[in-house]
Amino acid sequence: MNIYTVVLHSARIKLDLSLNEYCVCDSIYHLSNNPKGKEFGWAYITQENLAIVLGLSERSVLEIIKKLISKGLVETKGHLKKTTPLWYETVVVKSEETSVFGKPSKSEETSPQKVKKLHLKSEETSLNNNNSNKDIKDTCVQDLFEEFWNEYPKRKRDKDKCITTFQNLSKELQLKAVEDVKKRKVEHWDWVKEKFQFVPAPLVYLRNKRWEEEIDGKGKVQVANVYHNPTPTKKVEVQKISV
Repeated sequence: MNIYTVVLHSARIKLDLSLNEYCVCDSIYHLSNNPKGKEFGWAYITQENLAIVLGLSERSVLEIIKKLISKGLVETKGHLKKTTPLWYETVVVKSEETSVFGKPSKSEETSPQKVKKLHLKSEETSLNNNNSNKDIKDTCVQDLFEEFWNEYPKRKRDKDKCITTFQNLSKELQLKAVEDVKKRKVEHWDWVKEKFQFVPAPLVYLRNKRWEEEIDGKGKVQVANVYHNPTPTKKVEVQKISV
């Protein structure tokens, strides 16, 4: 679909808009009708990208959008924007009625490539944001799992299955698992005694959500008592034997 913007000066003057204000509003109108947009009927593009494509500053775009809203030409919903029926009736309908003038002159139209850039820039921004958020999330989960794996005492096996199980947990439960392992290594008697022989395999720990099991008072021990408890010595009396 070929998209181009015509500066209809009669409508621009009637709405009391500058050329820049007209271009911003017209760009929002075309973007809101993009069938591949994030939400059809609404334009999804940042002020930064709109400013770059139209050759304006971000501050200018912000002030223009505020003015267009105050004039009842633009509506917003979060980061989404669209033009109102006032713009459609004053500009779009009027443009169709004045088509007898033929094709718009080069001085009256903005470059079709600029509007196309807006579409591509909008889609690219959305895609990059999604990929960036996914990369950040994956990195955080990976770091948390490595901390869990490094803290877990012995019996380390089925790492791939552990990773899958760990990833399926919520962020809150992942943090709980890491903190719980650190705590049990020093406070839980069943874990500490006999040099961690009774510690469950990490996959069993994750699947059974062992962090939900509370450590009672009897389970708390001092690690030093397990490894460094000296064996009591017997006192031997030596008797002198006279010859």
